[in-house]
Amino acid sequence: MGTVFVACSLLKNSGMEKTEIQLSGINGLVQAIQDTNQFFLGKVQRQINTSLTLRNRVIGYYIAEYDQYGIDRAEYGQTLFAKIAEKLKAVKPGSIRERH
Repeated sequence: MGTVFVACSLLKNSGMEKTEIQLSGINGLVQAIQDTNQFFLGKVQRQINTSLTLRNRVIGYYIAEYDQYGIDRAEYGQTLFAKIAEKLKAVKPGSIRERH
């Protein structure tokens, strides 16, 4: 079949190093699929890492503000994180635990 240039502009604009895809048989097709999948998975992982970092910083800010200025801060003291985790479990946010 030869070289396919249809998706090249999309991949090139996305920063993918490979600007042409060789479809010289089933092995070429499989390799093109693997390369494309790996490239976009890397993009997704970087976006997720950035989002989680921002999420954690915002949550940390909320906790620090509450710890310093919260009305009932004396009531919780050292158990603040355990209490937060307990209350979050009730609403099941999934990815937030006491450790975070």
